[in-house]
Amino acid sequence: MWHAKEGGKQLFSDIRELKEQVEHIYGILNRIFALGKVVAIDEERGLVRVKLEEHDNLTTYWLPVLYTKTQFDKEYWLPDIDEMVLCVFTPPSFERGFVIGSFYTQEDKPPEATRDKWVKKFKDGTVIEYDRENSKLFLDIKKDAEVNINNQITLKSKSKVEETQTKTEAFNQGSLKMTSWQIEGNITLQGNLLVLGNISSTGTITAQSGLMTAPAGLKLMVDDFLTIYNSHTHTDSNNGTTSPPNQIY
Repeated sequence: MWHAKEGGKQLFSDIRELKEQVEHIYGILNRIFALGKVVAIDEERGLVRVKLEEHDNLTTYWLPVLYTKTQFDKEYWLPDIDEMVLCVFTPPSFERGFVIGSFYTQEDKPPEATRDKWVKKFKDGTVIEYDRENSKLFLDIKKDAEVNINNQITLKSKSKVEETQTKTEAFNQGSLKMTSWQIEGNITLQGNLLVLGNISSTGTITAQSGLMTAPAGLKLMVDDFLTIYNSHTHTDSNNGTTSPPNQIY
C-alpha cells in the first residue's frame, strides 16, 4: 500500500512537471510567431513597425521584411499601413524579428479564385497576371509604361500581331527607344508611317496608291513610271531616234 501511494505521488508529480514544460514551450512558441498590424514604415531602409494586438498592443522595434534575394538580385515590396502581417521573433522577447508576409482575411479578399493564375494587382488597378491553364500573360496598365532596352530585342509570334483600341480609349502617343529591333512575322499598320531615315528591302515593295516625294509632292504610280521609262527614247547625234532602253519589269 505504501508503495502504491508513493507511486501515485510520483505520477502526479511527473504530470505536473510535464504540464509546466508544455506551458513553457507554449509560452516560447507564442513569442516566436505573432500577428499584428503595420503602424510605421521606413521606406529607405525597408523596415516596418508592427502593433501586436494579441500581446497588449505592444509595438515592435523596426523589423526587416523578408525577401527572396537582397544582395546582387534585389526586390522591393513593403506592406501598407494597417496591413495585417505575420511576424517571427527570436525568443524570449519581441525585440528581434522579421515580417514574413501578409495574408488574406474576410475584409481583404484574394483578387482571383483559381489556383491556375499568378496575379499581382496594385492599388491603382494595374494588373499583371499569368494564366497557366491557358498559357496566357495579361497586362492591364492604367497609365503610362516605359521600357528601356540597352541591346537588341527580338519578338517572335506564330500568329499575327495586332494593335487594338476600345471605343472610348485610344493610344494617342508613345515612345520606344532601342538600338536594334527584330520582328519575325507579319505586321499590319493602320495609319501613317513616318521614317526619319532610310528604308532597305530584300523583297518587293508594293505601293498601291503610288509613290509621292516630299516636299515637291510628285505623285506617280509605279506602273506608269515603268511604262514611261521602258518606252522613252532620245535624239541621237544624227538627229535620229534611239532605241528604247533595257526593259525594267
